[in-house]
Amino acid sequence: MLKSVGAYEMFHRRNSNVTPHNVAEFLLLSEDFPRSLRYCLEKAEICLKNIAFPVKSKAESI
Repeated sequence: MLKSVGAYEMFHRRNSNVTPHNVAEFLLLSEDFPRSLRYCLEKAEICLKNIAFPVKSKAESI
C-alpha cells in the first residue's frame, strides 16, 4: 500500500512500526505528506477560499 502511493520512504523515516493502524493514520492524517487525505483537503480548502474570495495582486490594484 505505501509503495503504491509513493509513501514508503517517508513513512519509514517517521515510523518504524508498520501496522495497519499506523499506515492508515499516516495516509489519512499526515499534515505534510502531499498524498495524505488531510493534506489534500487542506489544500482544496485553500483553493476554494481563493476562488470565493480572490486576493487582488498589486498589479491588479494599480
